[in-house]
Amino acid sequence: MRIVTLLNQMHPLKGFVYGSVDFGANRKDEKPEVIKVNLQEDRRMRGRSGKRGKPGPCP
Repeated sequence: MRIVTLLNQMHPLKGFVYGSVDFGANRKDEKPEVIKVNLQEDRRMRGRSGKRGKPGPCP
């Protein structure tokens, strides 16, 4: 299974989509310790106001 598929099933984020996944390490000589996931805005969803929670720009 792919990591993006696992993230979508286990931890879906409304309004965002998971992008590229990279395994990173603190130093070049170490094994990867971190999974870096790029989050992108879902272009199909319209933005919502943080105060009212309704679609549209914030006042």
